Amino acid sequence: MTTENASRRKFTTKYYLPLPANDSTYESQQVCLRIFCGTLAITDQTIRTAHRKLDACGITSSDNRGKHVNHPKKVDDEMIRSVCDHVNSFQPVESHYTRKNTSKVYLDNNLSFNKMFSMYKDWSELSKYYNKAEIERQYRNIVNDHMNIVLFIPKKDLCDKCHTFSNEVSPTEKRVFAHNKHISNKETARKYKARDKEEAIQSPSKIVCATFDFQKLLNCPSGDVSLFYYKRKLSLMHFTVFDAGIKALASCYLWPQNVSKRGANEVGSCLLDFIEKKVSKGAQDIRFWSDNCNGQNRNRVIYSLYMYASNKYNIDITHRFLESGHTQQKADSALIERSAKGKIIYTPDQWYALVRWAKTNNEPYNVIEVSQDMLYDLKELLKNRNFKKNILNQDVKWNNIKEICVKKSEPDIILYKYDLDSDYFSQNENVSGSDEDD
Repeated sequence: MTTENASRRKFTTKYYLPLPANDSTYESQQVCLRIFCGTLAITDQTIRTAHRKLDACGITSSDNRGKHVNHPKKVDDEMIRSVCDHVNSFQPVESHYTRKNTSKVYLDNNLSFNKMFSMYKDWSELSKYYNKAEIERQYRNIVNDHMNIVLFIPKKDLCDKCHTFSNEVSPTEKRVFAHNKHISNKETARKYKARDKEEAIQSPSKIVCATFDFQKLLNCPSGDVSLFYYKRKLSLMHFTVFDAGIKALASCYLWPQNVSKRGANEVGSCLLDFIEKKVSKGAQDIRFWSDNCNGQNRNRVIYSLYMYASNKYNIDITHRFLESGHTQQKADSALIERSAKGKIIYTPDQWYALVRWAKTNNEPYNVIEVSQDMLYDLKELLKNRNFKKNILNQDVKWNNIKEICVKKSEPDIILYKYDLDSDYFSQNENVSGSDEDD
């Protein structure tokens, strides 16, 4: 026995899809809801919405999306100008790294788009613009599309030679040979450096193995204060000489830019101070390693300093250069940056104290506050020296030199190599009048 109840359904929806009857005509074929939705790649909610918008004539009302009056502010020239002017108000930070072939502007790596947008909303000059960025996405898009800036993040340099060779599909034999020589030079330099370090550890009282380089500039003021990003910074030079011997000590020479710059005279003066301190402790053989920067490390001012120091202190001095592109050495700036994170620094004296106590384990950094009376005009040592010819009357290619050596037995002669595995050439010791520096 069954009971028939009145159906509550007011209408029935049927679904049709056009199917070809022949080459030129189509006929409607009734299908189920599942096939209809799957064919059109829609959901049943779309169908219900379309039914709801049907008028009395069976026509669906127009789509009003985007036609309301409650629009966010459009990006126009005035908004772009306000954002660009705000970003231009930041003072770019000079980097220690090479920026020779780029037009990019580098901002402090403590900045982010989130922080910059927060500072933009509090910017005192924002009121003079009638249209402003309302959300961070607008601010970020304007900066990316209309400005050539980079939030600077330090990273290791990529070797240009290796990168170029890796992109060559079919390198010539000459290119393959040059690349293999480049890699061989890198491995040879590392082998000699490891040997020097081991000998310095075995004879710490007589042999010193040290690397040196300028670290990232330290700026005053420094800290997470909005106002600091708009101010011109006082840069603090940071030159580190790292003794790779048994105690692995680092001597940090620091001076503000109003004391001096960072050139061959400054490097030589710091090295002379380092040599004097090591000689006072009995050092007889000092071996330096550095990168190939001609203006700071590989020039005749530094070589003349070695002759002067060898003659004055009766020591042997050797300076070897790492292969270009593979000059990563012991660096101490990362630890100093971590120690400075979250701190506000106003003056160079505060940087001196922070660097001095940044290292909490083993020996602390030896901080030397460089004053002007510690810096010498070492170019005076170039006078009356011949730097152009060797004893075979050949031109000396100073920019290609891989090793310099000055012996205490002959402190007025520079021995040099173009390859670490080759024999020494000897510079001509005869004077030839005044000789300008490179």
